[in-house]
Amino acid sequence: MKNYQLIIRIESITCVGCMNRITQTLTAMGAEQVDIDISTKIAKIFYEGKKEDGTTYFEAVNHMGYPSEYLILMEVD
Repeated sequence: MKNYQLIIRIESITCVGCMNRITQTLTAMGAEQVDIDISTKIAKIFYEGKKEDGTTYFEAVNHMGYPSEYLILMEVD
């Protein structure tokens, strides 16, 4: 398995409660780490798996009611 970092912009995130809800959901799905900066509305999702899994995390955020923009997916060491 490879390690990846998915970076998305979550325009509708406004509070710590939103951040916690997204973080809890994505870690329950298997993300190793979720870093969200509310001021920039940027989320960094670190996970181990297949490259295609990034789409699953991205879609999960959108299905939670937080419209997002897929920015980049990178393989990391």
